[in-house]
Amino acid sequence: MKTPNRERELVLLSKTAQMSEKALEKELINLEHLFLYAESETAFCQTHELVLRNHITSQRSRLIKVYHSHQLKPFWFLMNKN
Repeated sequence: MKTPNRERELVLLSKTAQMSEKALEKELINLEHLFLYAESETAFCQTHELVLRNHITSQRSRLIKVYHSHQLKPFWFLMNKN
């Protein structure tokens, strides 16, 4: 199993006063798996839609293209479906 990415700045609050090194490592691995899914293109496409001036689209290819362009055209909006 791959070790978690340690470059994140993260505050981990626990109900227990002290955690063993093994328990902490397990918790970090679980969090890393959660982040890998939450930050994936699949999750992004499921939770967002592109609102254009005249219509709304949820096409995966279009969402990914706009996401990677880092700048939207005028009157284009990335909206969370929540």
